Amino acid sequence: MNITAKAVSYGFGLLTDAVRACTKGKAAQKTVLSFAKTAEADFTKVVRYRVSPDITVPVRPAKFHATKPSFAIDSKALAENPLAEGELGNMAIRINEQAVKDEPAFRKYLEEMFPGLTIETRAKGVSSNYSKLKKVINKQGKVLKSDKDGLKIITDSIAGRVHPKDFTRKDLIRALRDVEIDGKPLSRKEKRFVLRALNGDKSLSPTQQKIANKLMRPVLLKVAEKQSEPVFNTIMLGMMKDALNRNVTTIDKLAKEGVSPKLLAELEKNPAIKPIKVTRFCNYRGPDGIPVFSDRQIREIEKMQLATGEKFSITTCASEKDLVKYNIDNLTDVEASAIKQYGYTRAQMNIELPDGRITELQVGKGDFYRLEHDAIYNCMQDKNTINDIFKPYQARLLSLEERDALRYQRYSQNCHNDDRISQLGGKAKVRNIPKGLPKSLSRRSMEILCDSDDAIQKAKLDGFRPHLEINRTA
Repeated sequence: MNITAKAVSYGFGLLTDAVRACTKGKAAQKTVLSFAKTAEADFTKVVRYRVSPDITVPVRPAKFHATKPSFAIDSKALAENPLAEGELGNMAIRINEQAVKDEPAFRKYLEEMFPGLTIETRAKGVSSNYSKLKKVINKQGKVLKSDKDGLKIITDSIAGRVHPKDFTRKDLIRALRDVEIDGKPLSRKEKRFVLRALNGDKSLSPTQQKIANKLMRPVLLKVAEKQSEPVFNTIMLGMMKDALNRNVTTIDKLAKEGVSPKLLAELEKNPAIKPIKVTRFCNYRGPDGIPVFSDRQIREIEKMQLATGEKFSITTCASEKDLVKYNIDNLTDVEASAIKQYGYTRAQMNIELPDGRITELQVGKGDFYRLEHDAIYNCMQDKNTINDIFKPYQARLLSLEERDALRYQRYSQNCHNDDRISQLGGKAKVRNIPKGLPKSLSRRSMEILCDSDDAIQKAKLDGFRPHLEINRTA
């Protein structure tokens, strides 16, 4: 039984239970008939559908079994027609249902593509679908006439994440052997100073620390490229295999544009390469963050585009631009959109499946990612998915004066950077929040908040079933 059928079944179940609970007699019969008429009327309009213990969305039960909206949904309809909210809720449910069905196959696809790496997948929830649809309709003037229109907005109805393997200290030492800065390998002393600095060694002299600081960012960028190489090569080979399958390029064309000979040799000899069609590619980082993919790797994708005629967008900002240190403000729109002010660091791409459906794949990991997304991002966006436990945090976050808001952004950036250094073989640490900022906004407080919310929701879900709330209008 799908989610809409369960909702209808449970909604009418409430009516049945009420009837059974009533005793015989004229007064009782009058009460039952009154309740029945109210419930029947509710099912013809818009009511609330409780998708989780704390969150509801508006739905239109009379059209639960429809395959598309009864009318075009735009910002004017949402403002003037109460039924539009319910139609949008119904669409959010239908999109979620299909995603739940498709998720296992998508997970298998990713596991086969990235054997040995940690894979996570999820189907975007009903409330998240609803919030995103409504936001885009109102802000971008979109008009939805079908579920296909909705899927163009919700490009992550199914999403996956692949985690590159963390570097150990041995991996880091091995990577440093091949690192060159300005065409020169690091000296033994330089390697030692960098390693000590990454390990949080407080005994470095001021001179030694100055040398380490100068080398730190370029070294981390080179090491990050080494770490992401297995994942990048798999994606790059998959994109080229897909282009060959669609006859939009040849090996000779790829070679002519300067694509890596090593990758081309693998493409020719390995029949097991899984094709992947990318329709959008983003390489996000903070102002001074270490991105997942290097500038050189991005150039490889651009070479492939020249050889194939593919025109999907690539959102990135050159790693040499340390925006915190140099305060560069003359970025292009594309470069600016690649920089995340709270430090979010991920590679993110949309993938078109064989049936034409668009999904999302993220590359990256880090504990602070969850905290920033569930606390900072959701609260700043005022998402419908925010549970009550986050309200005090949200109020404190949104009340920060401009100067403190910028200081908190920098704190969040540094927390992401701390995780990144740990992933690349450096010492893990938890950064204290700067003096003057509320301790309730600290990384540790965010962790307690998110973990508490997870525990509360888990307990509330015990025995919970999504259901319609009869006689509660939208």
